[in-house]
Amino acid sequence: ATPRPAVSGTLPVLYINVYTDASHTRFNNEIISKDLDHKNYFSDAEYWLDLNGCEWMAAEGAKSIGSAEEPLPLEIKARGNWTRRGFAKKPFKLKLGAKQKLLGLSKSKHFAILAHADDNCGYLRNFVGFNLGKRIGLPWTPAQQPVEVVINGDYRGLYFLTESIRIEGDRVNIEELDDNVSDPVLCSGGYLVELDNYDEDNQIRMEEKSCVDTYCDVLRITADTPEEYSELQRRFITDQFSAMNDAVGSCSDALWSYMDLDDAVRYYIVEEMISHVEAYHGSTYLFRDRGEEEVCGESEMALLAPVGLRQRLQRPHRRLLLRPRPLRQHLDSQHPPEP
Repeated sequence: ATPRPAVSGTLPVLYINVYTDASHTRFNNEIISKDLDHKNYFSDAEYWLDLNGCEWMAAEGAKSIGSAEEPLPLEIKARGNWTRRGFAKKPFKLKLGAKQKLLGLSKSKHFAILAHADDNCGYLRNFVGFNLGKRIGLPWTPAQQPVEVVINGDYRGLYFLTESIRIEGDRVNIEELDDNVSDPVLCSGGYLVELDNYDEDNQIRMEEKSCVDTYCDVLRITADTPEEYSELQRRFITDQFSAMNDAVGSCSDALWSYMDLDDAVRYYIVEEMISHVEAYHGSTYLFRDRGEEEVCGESEMALLAPVGLRQRLQRPHRRLLLRPRPLRQHLDSQHPPEP
């Protein structure tokens, strides 16, 4: 018999097996290779979740799902960019065969397991950031639970099982827009996009503008939902972000015709408190329902160091949002400066 991998005995354990083919007779250990570099799904996979006697999660309604004798179907792929390429312990996206309510999280097929191999404070930073997002009243913030992970019998350590950012009733609750829609009535809403650090195929790019003397980068808007834009959808999103970019560049209050002021203030406060240097440049999601645009955050990539090149370059971009007068006034009204 295969020896059972050592686990702490204090947390739930997520077991994942990835195979070379549908016969499920031989493990595909590319999934745990440090050299795994692609983001394609491994489809011949299965999982089960063992609550492992974790009483505090059981008290919240969490349950074991599946078993070694009766595992459940799964697709899994690596996620992230630097965190995927730079570390043996990689983060993953999970696509379950059927919707499940894993460890009390919202019922869905779509989850992530975050490794935080790049940041020894990442478990605390993400937990604090997500809870602040909920407490401060952002439209939606991912929930997460700690879990130990075993892949192909190999103990991979502590991860955080996390709700993926998606348009769903219990997550980003807006009407979803289909790919390649050319109806002008529909094209005004139903979008989920990411402000990205990296070049991707399904992106809109423009030179970032500034109303202060600071470093500027390329503004990369990656399509999430829908994934493929018609010419009309692409023009609409391009026009929206061009207008916001112009407003930031000219220090214009017109920005708040395109972005929700209350949520921008809440988001700013949370990101400053956790010192998240990728805010507004990576892992930052915005959604637009019919006639509105709001910010919702995912702190998947936390600080690499308390200070450093990335922080010096990116922190000034937060100050750009503070230039328009209404945001400063709104921020001061919520948190008056000390005398």
